[in-house]
Amino acid sequence: MNASPIGDLSICLLALNADLVLEQKGIEWQLPLRDFFSGYKQLRLETGELEKRIEFIEPADHVRFNFEKVAHREYLDIASVNTACGLELQGQRVKQVTIAAGGVAAIPLLLRKTASVLVN
Repeated sequence: MNASPIGDLSICLLALNADLVLEQKGIEWQLPLRDFFSGYKQLRLETGELEKRIEFIEPADHVRFNFEKVAHREYLDIASVNTACGLELQGQRVKQVTIAAGGVAAIPLLLRKTASVLVN
């Protein structure tokens, strides 16, 4: 697990509305990934809690998903910024949108207000 605000996989999983399945002493529970990041390189993970798996619903055929990354470092593949966007289409209309961005804040962000502007 990584609390980097520019982690590529974190951004993709945020846009897919992923949940973490955490476990402690044999008890499992789910936590939305969007609630997992608490600050710069900090996670909401207590001592003794383990991440068991990450779950998300596979996008349907009418959902379009895209990931973009900007990396200006010549010798490292570390993003300066990255985004992921899922568009659920209903005919020619946008029914639902999820957008996640990294490198724009201390934590990976799910851009709910921005996404809501694109619906319909």
